[in-house]
Amino acid sequence: MALLWAVQNGYFDEIPLERVKEYQARLTEYLSTSKAALLAKISVEKTLSDATTAELRAAADQFKQGWS
Repeated sequence: MALLWAVQNGYFDEIPLERVKEYQARLTEYLSTSKAALLAKISVEKTLSDATTAELRAAADQFKQGWS
């Protein structure tokens, strides 16, 4: 759900096509290791509340800033 949200909210828009798989893999790794509690929360809630969306947006922003 987190990756679909990232795609739908423009986090993949500026990624060169040839690097999309790499970006996806690294974002998945980042969320799984650094934001495991957030992913667990999403899994339990089965929906994205406003608070969870804000957390996910912050995590995606943080990842995007550090990705090269």
